[in-house]
This record gives sequence, C-alpha cells and structure tokens, in this order.
Amino acid sequence: MTVADVVVYVVVTVFLSWGLGRATALSPMPRLARPNYRGVNLNPMLGLTVAASGLGVVIWSLIARAVAGRWEEHFDVYFWVLGACLLVLAAGFLDDLSEGGVRGLKGHLESALKGRPTTGSLKVLAGIAAGVLVVMGLSSRPWWVMVAGVMMMAGCTNIWNDLDVAPGRAGRAFIFFALVIPFVSATSVPQAVMFVLLFAELPALRYDLLEKAMLGDAGANLLGLVVGMGLYAVLPDWAVAVAAVLVVVLNLVGETATFSKVIASVRLLRWFDQLGTSPEWRSFSANRGS
Repeated sequence: MTVADVVVYVVVTVFLSWGLGRATALSPMPRLARPNYRGVNLNPMLGLTVAASGLGVVIWSLIARAVAGRWEEHFDVYFWVLGACLLVLAAGFLDDLSEGGVRGLKGHLESALKGRPTTGSLKVLAGIAAGVLVVMGLSSRPWWVMVAGVMMMAGCTNIWNDLDVAPGRAGRAFIFFALVIPFVSATSVPQAVMFVLLFAELPALRYDLLEKAMLGDAGANLLGLVVGMGLYAVLPDWAVAVAAVLVVVLNLVGETATFSKVIASVRLLRWFDQLGTSPEWRSFSANRGS
C-alpha cells in the first residue's frame, strides 16, 4: 500500500465519520434514544457511525485491492479480525436496543446461571468468541498465550463498556492506545484496523463529549476489542499473560469500586476526564462524583 493510498483512506474515514456523526447527533430517534448517566436522552448509535466509517473503509480497501489483483496472502487475516469486530458490534447493538434491567458483569452472569440470559451475557460470550477468532487468525503462538490473549481481548471489551458512562471517556481511552500501538512494531492487521478506527473516532469524539450522541455498547465494545487485538499483536508472550492479569484486575475494579470513583479521587484524572465536556456534565460530575 502506498502513502497516497493511506492518505486517501484516512481522508475518506474522517469525512465519513464527521458526516455520519453529525447526522446521528441531529437525529434524536426517540424510539431508540437512551438516557445517559445525567438523564439526558441521546441517540446511542454514534458507535455504529464509527464502525461504519472505519470498518467500512477497511472493507473497501480490501475490495479495491482484490479487484486490482493486489491481494496478498496475509489479507486473509482480515476476515478473522473483521469477523470478530462485527461480532462484538452486533452483540453490543442488541444490548443498545434492549430496555435495560440487569446491570454489571456479575448481574448478567448470575441472571444467565438462573436460566434468564440477557443481552449483557450475550456480549460476554461475543467478547470471548471474538478473542478466539482473532487468535485463530493471527500467527500461531503457545496455547497459554492464546488463552491469555482471549481473556485479555474479552476483558478489554468489557472494560470499555464500563468506561462508557461519561461523555468521551471510552473514546479518549481508545485514542490514547491508538496513538501508540500501531507504531510499536511492524504493522499487523489489528494495528492497521486500529489505525483506521483512530481517524473514525476522532471526529465522533466531539459529539460524544458535548452529549449530542453517545457511543452505546456497540461502539464501546468495538473500541475495547480493537485495543485488546492491538495489544495481542505487539506484546511478547510473557507480556500478553501480564496484560491479561491486569485486565482481569481492572474488570474487578469496574465491578466493585467502579472507574468513576477511582477517577473522581485523583485530581489529574478528574481534570482530564472533564476536559472538553459540557458545563452541564462538569457540574453534574462534580456534584455526584462521577
């Protein structure tokens, strides 16, 4: 792929994300709107616009190269990676359409064990299945690394779901990793997908920060999975295992103390978390400690 190709794909991604994000922000969709943590009803489809612009451009680039006869053997990995992305996206979208009820990973698992599966438990299964697809598609590694990789990716999917309780929090966390991981080592398929999604998330972040729309579970789960995929692609074997343990710990924090309480207790994190958000949200978070 030439530099000119990369520039074209980036420009198209940014333009699509900006246009679709603006259309989402201007379309209240009362039947689909969900209240955020401040009680404001928002269109939860912003994550779908990020996916449509980012993953759509990736698929377009593959089709263009196939038509031009420039298909390479490693391109087959894209089918596994894109399949994983679409899987968590679909599971998250179903949860966005649900009316709520059970909350938290523990609540969903307990409900499933009682014979009352929820869309939340479906998201957990989708995260695990997506991790399996990715490790199967990438180069073979020791079995324990692949197991740790699946745990890490499924865990990252849930962490980003827990982060998506404040405007822009999940998006900014994704951008932080996406500004580093794609450039750590030789480019792999997960890194390439993350690079494109970075430029899909950047224009959408503004609408998220200002409470014009929200990522929803579909978008948050997708961003979390992509971070997990990126880490699995660049980390050595031992680091994948360490990262999996850290991800499990962070999931426990999200289920108990919650990330919001941790952020509220650290001044620097609290300042960064409120940066660029609306005055209404800053006042709300200051009063409620969110």
